[in-house]
Amino acid sequence: MVLTTDTGAKEPVKLLWTSGWDSTFQLLRLLLFEKKPVQPYYLIDDNRASHKAEIIAMDKIRQKLNELYPYTKDLLLPTEYYRVSEIAPDSDISEAFKRLTKNTFMGIQYEWLARYLSQFNIKNIQLGIHKDDKANILRNKNEEGTDEQKIFGYYTFPLMGVSKLKMQETSKEQGWDNIMEMTWFCHKPKKNNPCGKCNPCRYTIEEGMARRIPLFRRTLGYIKIIKRKIKGKK
Repeated sequence: MVLTTDTGAKEPVKLLWTSGWDSTFQLLRLLLFEKKPVQPYYLIDDNRASHKAEIIAMDKIRQKLNELYPYTKDLLLPTEYYRVSEIAPDSDISEAFKRLTKNTFMGIQYEWLARYLSQFNIKNIQLGIHKDDKANILRNKNEEGTDEQKIFGYYTFPLMGVSKLKMQETSKEQGWDNIMEMTWFCHKPKKNNPCGKCNPCRYTIEEGMARRIPLFRRTLGYIKIIKRKIKGKK
């Protein structure tokens, strides 16, 4: 992957950072290669078992960055946290999400993320949807009034043409792989390990990163993938 350096003074880049592989890779690109200040955002979903693990992972990654690259103390701004339960309702966005998901699976987080970004008028925030991602309903995201625009019109997508394996390759080339191994992805952790069965674990396996899941849990994930294929589900 070709990276371009831009060290000029800039306004902070807004980034949805979850401690996951994709958003962390983009964080490292911005901080370590482009030397840009970054304003991270994270929404706390109390109904998701992984939110504590994600926050812990982000803290550890921040500490490691400060240790290895001291200048990132100034570039990586304090994370803006907000609780999902406190986001104002928005029937227009909720109905748009319902229509979009009639024929295509898409995580509920895209509904409440859109409500949050609309509520606080946050625009041009980077989202780590990547080349192999399942949430790829973006064809009309810039067309005013479309359902796609109501859900995805707040974002830019810097990783849209990049696969997880390409991110892994680039991370090794740049010497970031030790930090990337600190990322978190599982929604239903078991004793501080990935469960192997939730959707993010399944996607991790399908996208060539199965090594990140312990063998027993990985086997459970393979079984679930096979069962889904037999039933004709995606």
